[in-house]
Amino acid sequence: MSSFFEALQSTNTDPESTQQAQHKYRIGLFGGESSGKTCILAALGMPLYRISNPAGFSVTWSTHSNQTGRTQLELAIQCLENKDLPLPTHAACQDLLTLVFNFTERGKTHLVEVTDYSGILLNPMLSKYDYTQLLLNRLREQDAILILAPALFSDDSDIINTDFIRQLNDLTRYFYNINEQNKKPREIPVALLINKWDRQISFDNPMYNGKGGMEKIWQSLEQFLHLSGSSSDKLPPPHAQLYSSLASSKGDKKIDEYQSGDLYRDYLTLRDGKPIGTNFAAFPVSAFGGYEIITNIDRVTLETVKEEIPRGFPMRSCCLEDPFIWAIRRCNELRISGDTHLSKWLER
Repeated sequence: MSSFFEALQSTNTDPESTQQAQHKYRIGLFGGESSGKTCILAALGMPLYRISNPAGFSVTWSTHSNQTGRTQLELAIQCLENKDLPLPTHAACQDLLTLVFNFTERGKTHLVEVTDYSGILLNPMLSKYDYTQLLLNRLREQDAILILAPALFSDDSDIINTDFIRQLNDLTRYFYNINEQNKKPREIPVALLINKWDRQISFDNPMYNGKGGMEKIWQSLEQFLHLSGSSSDKLPPPHAQLYSSLASSKGDKKIDEYQSGDLYRDYLTLRDGKPIGTNFAAFPVSAFGGYEIITNIDRVTLETVKEEIPRGFPMRSCCLEDPFIWAIRRCNELRISGDTHLSKWLER
């Protein structure tokens, strides 16, 4: 076992004795193959190798917990330490992988069980009805869900992956179907993570890592999603339609009422510990904060972490903890409002 795991385990205590009475939040992580779920989870498990979160949020991996995804995460972290790209969890994997993390904000630590759905919801063999029912059943299992949609490359040489476009369009349609099938509002937090945001901006640029950098990052997401009439010579990416569908399905965000800067103002609300009040949010996320293109022995082109770890740390990860803290905060607001189990809202 590497020194990293030895150091990490020394900071963890036995969860059976210290976390027994602590509430466990259940958060589902959804995304297709190569959406970046494995890299995000690995980066969350490597806080010592990342820059600190500007909002003051932090996370540690609870290595002693009984987790079905522990072996996979250990291998992913070792890959990143060796500047190798972690192997993705194949969509054919039917086992739900779980991991337990401790997220801390404003002096409070929250126990979170993250379920990696391994792409099983993006199965083209399922009928429209079966897909919708499967997604609905998975939603019932969770207190909140995070949906990953990797960003496109910012340059014009980017080749649109038709399978990726289909996956985003399918997600858009199925969430719309669920909204149509259920007459009761579903008070469950849903966040859209536009992952691999380092494809869109360079975190080495002082514009994004200096004073006012976070506002610039959120402005770049606003422009990418074509919100508030953001001017662009390009057509809106498929992410924009998914954002609109999710926001509309949650019933508390109207796209036509969006005003320039709302995304950043929502971030400030989260950072400052103010009430969230809505069940949908979007986040620009990057596990590495930078990438370089490599070609493996099979002559396949891949993205990997830009610098060797630990010699090149810290990674300039972006907003990794934020969507989890947002989901925790919103879950607490919903529980305080009088309901004890969030999944009850998903009943038809």
